[in-house]
Amino acid sequence: MSAHDDIGPGRFVDRIAVVTGGGSGLGHATAVRLAHEGANVAVLDIRLDAAAATAEQIIDAGGRAYAREVDVSDAESVRAAVADTADLLGRPQILVNCAGVGQFDLSEEVAIETWNRTIAVNLTGTFLMCQAVLPYLLTGGGVIVNIASNSGLQGIPYAVAYAASKGGVVLLTRSLASEYSGRGIRVNAVAPGGIITPLLGNFTFPPGADRTRIARSPLRSRRDRLAGGLHRLGRRALHDRQRRLHGRRDHRVSTVACRALVSIPFDSLSEAI
Repeated sequence: MSAHDDIGPGRFVDRIAVVTGGGSGLGHATAVRLAHEGANVAVLDIRLDAAAATAEQIIDAGGRAYAREVDVSDAESVRAAVADTADLLGRPQILVNCAGVGQFDLSEEVAIETWNRTIAVNLTGTFLMCQAVLPYLLTGGGVIVNIASNSGLQGIPYAVAYAASKGGVVLLTRSLASEYSGRGIRVNAVAPGGIITPLLGNFTFPPGADRTRIARSPLRSRRDRLAGGLHRLGRRALHDRQRRLHGRRDHRVSTVACRALVSIPFDSLSEAI
């Protein structure tokens, strides 16, 4: 945040938000934005030093944050992190699953270790976080936002493990949204194109890759614009339970696919929910 972006009252005043992957990239931007809007934020990351840096930035700006190391692929680590968050900050009301890994590989050369790790972090990790937070949401409502990917909707060459994991996140989100509709919980997914974050540096072409095959892959966009979209999704989801909704509107999952997020206003994205 810049000097003029001190924490102040906003849409999420006194809400308790949990953000995974909060030490860098989209997770960092989301945690800072939620704090700017008044939320108390649990910044979770596998790198405690990175999570602490984000939390320190929030605190220095006048907000409230808590940094915690977590391996989202490990059920016990997840349960402990969420329980500690509830003890220190209060009942979690917002969960944003940003933690993720990925890289380009020729599919015939993908190591099983790479496949397993990608599925474990991106898909299993998202599920474990949802599972750990859901009991808290059931006691008073809230929202889950899962970060999927355009590649999970349309596929992408040289990223078979990543695309499979993100496709799983899309259907995980739809399943949870259907299961918990009418119970005060809204579940959404955002499926962006490529975002300029540290993770993007892992997506370098392997030797022998045909770059023309990726011509239709998601275009890059700025992480701060996506973070702005996430806070709109969260605002709408949290307010939904305070309004009388009819039909399927209260549990409709929103998976937003953007080839170039930078060209699409987030007000328009939130209206698509």
